[in-house]
Amino acid sequence: FDLDTIRRDTPGCLDKVFLDSAGSSLPPEPVPATMIEHLRREADVGGYVAAARQSGALAAVPHSLARVIGAQATDIALTDSATRAWNDFLAAVPLGPGDRILISGVEYASNAIAALGRARSTGAHVEIIPSDQYGRIDLDALENMLDDRVRVVSVVHVPTNGGLINPVREVVELARAHGSLVLLDACQSVGQLPIDVTELGVDALTATAHQQGNSLRGSDVTIK
Repeated sequence: FDLDTIRRDTPGCLDKVFLDSAGSSLPPEPVPATMIEHLRREADVGGYVAAARQSGALAAVPHSLARVIGAQATDIALTDSATRAWNDFLAAVPLGPGDRILISGVEYASNAIAALGRARSTGAHVEIIPSDQYGRIDLDALENMLDDRVRVVSVVHVPTNGGLINPVREVVELARAHGSLVLLDACQSVGQLPIDVTELGVDALTATAHQQGNSLRGSDVTIK
């Protein structure tokens, strides 16, 4: 790990202090260079042929992502946005009248809206898990809320504003006792924190490539 080399490879950080890496990291020089090269290739041979010539590199993306988060390449599903990945997983969970979806107080608006919409169409209910004094999920409150009707517990690993980190592994252990699925939104943590989905034990993780220096831009991911 050579910090000087990394800084030289990321020219956007040479003349400023950049603090929005959790939202969208500065791309290192190989990323825009590769994107521009591909656009020029499309201009020369067309989009289909250009894509075919990159089939090997595209096929390697799941393997690269799997190494980042401790998964297997066969666990990776690429989508066009992290929001769609989150929605796709929730839509695949069977829900019926009386079933419950638990979300935290720092849930992303897009996730909460999708959960409310799914609940309305299925007769399920969305409930908010109380936060502790630091803003994290209150584990005692969660334990009291859990029962066999809780189908999904949604956890935002790191919210957009603020630096709290939710206790994912502890949430998973409580949820498993009732057979509840845990859906982890890791948009702000992948690329910023060490992530190992096997250790965390979540049933699905959604994230965006922007936090990884845009090196996989356009290839958001769901881990199942």
